[in-house]
Amino acid sequence: AMRGFLSRLRRTPLLVGVLQQRQFKIPGVPGPPIVVSQDHKSMLELQARLKDDPSVKQWIPAGMVWHAGKFTAPLLRRVDLRRFIVDGSVGEGGTELKGASVIELGSGPGMLAIALRRLGANVLATDGSPISVALAKRNAEQNLQPSDGHFEAEQLLWGDEDHIHIARERLRATTGHSEPDFIVMSETLYESNAHNAGKLWDTVAALSGPKTIAIVMQHSWGSPDDEAVMYEDLRSRFECRDIPHDLVLTTAWRRLSHFNLVAIAFRMRA
Repeated sequence: AMRGFLSRLRRTPLLVGVLQQRQFKIPGVPGPPIVVSQDHKSMLELQARLKDDPSVKQWIPAGMVWHAGKFTAPLLRRVDLRRFIVDGSVGEGGTELKGASVIELGSGPGMLAIALRRLGANVLATDGSPISVALAKRNAEQNLQPSDGHFEAEQLLWGDEDHIHIARERLRATTGHSEPDFIVMSETLYESNAHNAGKLWDTVAALSGPKTIAIVMQHSWGSPDDEAVMYEDLRSRFECRDIPHDLVLTTAWRRLSHFNLVAIAFRMRA
């Protein structure tokens, strides 16, 4: 019974829509705590304007910060992904993000994207839900200064060629390159959208260049068989390296999270 309770707790999101505002102090990320907020009245108005858009049905996840998103930035501060993907070593000084271009897929309200911007990256936050995009823009305005550099948020439906083209053009306009250095994903897949995993991997492939490194961090959410198929597909298409839990989680979180956390770094095969 206790293990079942902990499993449910581990997967419980922080409901921004209920709390209205929540502060996150991410280890290793400079500046004050990141304030993730949702103006409930404005979100309902936006929902009404977009009532004919099927993606509006996903508006509740747009107002949530999931646990794995809090682990990604500290991991990048500890692990040099360019070394890790080659030989599994941690390297020194973490991943160099200053001036790097990063695309986040499934950014939700933008907490992770904002953290990566504060670490020096040029960030394009993307989500299939227009409400998520609106939240990410609002939270970026609240948490980033004009001097912090480049941050954008755009709608991107996985597998949509037009959206992928727009994302690449946005990247080219701001960095001079149409291929990102890094693609990050945290808690992008859950039981109700797992059938879109193939489209997610298609999107990563379409956005990636030969030097792009992607990272997916995800808690288990349902059928082990379904998840096994999903990750087998990923591993068959990309060069992958599992990230050990000890590199991802602090001691405080390890007791709750390490049993069902999946963390994988991957890149296109040569």
